Amino acid sequence: MNARKGILIVAVLTLLLTSCKSWYATVTDNIDRVQLNMTMDEVREVMGKADYRSFERNEETWEYRTRVLDGDYDVVTIKFRDGIVISMNSFRELHPKFAAPQPEKKAE
Repeated sequence: MNARKGILIVAVLTLLLTSCKSWYATVTDNIDRVQLNMTMDEVREVMGKADYRSFERNEETWEYRTRVLDGDYDVVTIKFRDGIVISMNSFRELHPKFAAPQPEKKAE
């Protein structure tokens, strides 16, 4: 009986650990729906409101960010020219992990 219980616990833990990504949404979930020549309204319908935006002359860039479980960020940038998608980039922005504080050394 204990062996069955142990196998069941291992199976449940494996299922939980392998399906963690599906528990939260990131900005990369819908990027396959963004296409060249889409309008700003079409992108907003797919991706929602941008977290950040910048523009210069007739080009505008929208940036979407989601903090993922390990403290890094999934980032998507979409560039428009005259209101039409001309490029998109997605990447994981890595943040350094902080080391545990070290005990102070005593002066000799």
